[in-house]
Amino acid sequence: MRWLTSVLLVGVLLAGCAELFDTREEPPPPPPAVEADDARRAVELATPQRPQPRDREQAATLTRQGLAALKRKPGPDLAVATRALEQAARLGDADAQYALATDAALRSTQERDPPVALLWLTRSATQGHPRAQIALAEAYANGTRVRREPSWADVWYERAARQGHREAAMALGQRNRDGAGRDVDEAAAYRWFSTAMRLGVKQAERDRTDMGKLLPLDERQEIDAELAGWRPVTGEASPDPALIRFVQAELVANGFDAGAADGRLGARSVRALIAFKSAFGEAKPSNEITPASVLALRKAAIDRAPR
Repeated sequence: MRWLTSVLLVGVLLAGCAELFDTREEPPPPPPAVEADDARRAVELATPQRPQPRDREQAATLTRQGLAALKRKPGPDLAVATRALEQAARLGDADAQYALATDAALRSTQERDPPVALLWLTRSATQGHPRAQIALAEAYANGTRVRREPSWADVWYERAARQGHREAAMALGQRNRDGAGRDVDEAAAYRWFSTAMRLGVKQAERDRTDMGKLLPLDERQEIDAELAGWRPVTGEASPDPALIRFVQAELVANGFDAGAADGRLGARSVRALIAFKSAFGEAKPSNEITPASVLALRKAAIDRAPR
């Protein structure tokens, strides 16, 4: 009887433990890193934070001081550099924000608080800093410290490429050729290899030739004519062609007929956008690309991607 009593006591204890661990409550709130990333995603779609005219000169001076402190011999003065760059970054200086996010000398600070480093990188990218845009694109393409979003990576690659960043143009050619961001698109690959070639990338000429062999002559000629007057641009209006192209492609991927992803928000794309918003519960859907609609399309792209 003694052993039977012991078995019963163990059973009661195990049952009690099971009740403790088998709760039916709501899941715990996301960790701070997830909340910080959600806030950073909102920054990507907000109006860029730029220095106020009265702060611009001060921010530039602080950035020069911070960068000089990083290059100081025989070793960088990290205290001075960090203090100056953080002040400049808070005033909206894109170079300071980029340095805080990526400079190797500040790596220990970045590793202590990676969400803050990513936030500075995002703020810099939204202001049009091409190297920050490339870094953010690579983060999304590879899933480095952010959730992997290949199609959203293309938005940042394109924004840098349209400013004349040769590495970004080459990356877009390769990604469209290989189907890295979405489906293989020989015409888009040819277009971006052509752009990279114009920007001086030697490898791009051979890749452009290979892609051209896969396209009809008239399509190649049309792209060549379109690119004949191409020039790098800065300060594009919102929504820019890169964002419109993303929205169009993702609308089609979700079954809404937005037409070709040409970066122009025409009537067909607007109808598809309104239908998408209605399907996702927007009572009075507008014909504008809103942060909420972009985030919904990004979520749909993430959910659709293979695990």
